[in-house]
Amino acid sequence: MPRKLCALLALAVSAEAQEHLNTLWPPKGRPEDHFGAALDSDGRRLVVSALRVDSPGVLFVYRREGANWIEEARLTNRSEPEYDAFDGFGWTAEISGQRVAASARFDQGRVFVFEQGASGAWTRSELEHPDPLGDHGFGNELELDGDTLVASTYPRRSLYVFEHIGGAWVRTLDLRTSGVNDFRLHGDTLVISASNPRLQARILERRIGVWTTTQVINTVQTPWIALDGDRLAVSAGETTVYERSGGTWTAVATIAEPVARLELSGSTLVRRRSTGSIVRGLHYVEVHERSGSGAWNLVRTIDRGGLEDPRLSIFAQDLALHGDELVLSSHDYHGTTLRSGIVLTYSSTARATLAASPQHLSLLTGDTLALALDAGIEHAGRPFILAGSLAGTSPGFSFGSHHIPLVRDRLYYPLSRQIGLLDGNGRATLTVDIPPLAPTFAHTTLHHAYVVFDPRRGLVHTSNVALTALNYRLVP
Repeated sequence: MPRKLCALLALAVSAEAQEHLNTLWPPKGRPEDHFGAALDSDGRRLVVSALRVDSPGVLFVYRREGANWIEEARLTNRSEPEYDAFDGFGWTAEISGQRVAASARFDQGRVFVFEQGASGAWTRSELEHPDPLGDHGFGNELELDGDTLVASTYPRRSLYVFEHIGGAWVRTLDLRTSGVNDFRLHGDTLVISASNPRLQARILERRIGVWTTTQVINTVQTPWIALDGDRLAVSAGETTVYERSGGTWTAVATIAEPVARLELSGSTLVRRRSTGSIVRGLHYVEVHERSGSGAWNLVRTIDRGGLEDPRLSIFAQDLALHGDELVLSSHDYHGTTLRSGIVLTYSSTARATLAASPQHLSLLTGDTLALALDAGIEHAGRPFILAGSLAGTSPGFSFGSHHIPLVRDRLYYPLSRQIGLLDGNGRATLTVDIPPLAPTFAHTTLHHAYVVFDPRRGLVHTSNVALTALNYRLVP
């Protein structure tokens, strides 16, 4: 997913569009973590990088559990990461099935592939740099789909295709100094946004193991592109949607106004746009849905409202779209501490049923945390149990056949549990008084979730996890 897109969001009302579902950051943040510097999702799993400016970066791998993303693994390119220096690991991150790819892009650049075996353990391999003396920034952007990996370089903007053959990654295509700006891979189709020899979107297809250019779309600007199966979006001044039929790509729709980044999944197209202001971070995201007539209609605009004090954060820097799940990040957002970063997820088929306010609490003064439960009218009058944790969501614990996304730490979990009944609308409001705390709790996170019971059916609902950062000194 070659892009650097990230976000802080507030959504207008639309029955078809994504609703905010999850907020993610590490349970204990560090200054300059830059969590969310890169991310990707395949629907079942999510990978998020923390670039970290004072030490090697880390990849966080999450799996989907109901309405929540549960941390499953942390991956690094070093054997002893805490003793090594910053090298840009986590500049890009991709996930496909049991594989994760990431780059340490600085200097010559390095690309790593992690693979999870049947036992659950991850192994790491490194791709051979095609031209370490002449082409730097290897892994500037990546695309991973099954057994195929595509990597670009910077500043020469070359492109290299690797395929996993016989247990090893083999380079099968070199496009050197091709002026690559953006590229997308889906199965046997690779689309490249290039400026050499001219501005164009170049479509390549793999047939019997050989990549061949099958069509060229000339543009008036260097285009941004998005690809999903037989549907392609190209943005160069305006966004044109193409569909493939009989081996030929034909324009079928146009959306006005320029954008800078695209994502496409099925009948959903996401575009990042700018307000035109020179003020840092003033971007917003448009969500378009394809109607039965083939028109692409704007159903949701996402801007940087909806998070506490997003003023110092870059808006919409990395983004992933898979099915109904939209994931965005802001890696310099002041979450648990200075520029620790944040990731937000949105869904059109699920919604958040627990909200915590405020999102940041000062350890110096303490505060009252309000927790709003809204399980829906179908759960009206049913009993609930709410609990919290200072240790995160992984691995959580089992309650019968259900997974509860909280770690039962000894300090906060026993004190946090509250039992009650939802009202006639399936709602309840709880408060938690947090007293002034010692600095040792700084940069940690309170995680809360609740479950709803039916007397005859047992557990019938598990909420999303709501986060609250404990800050020793709130960022002004």
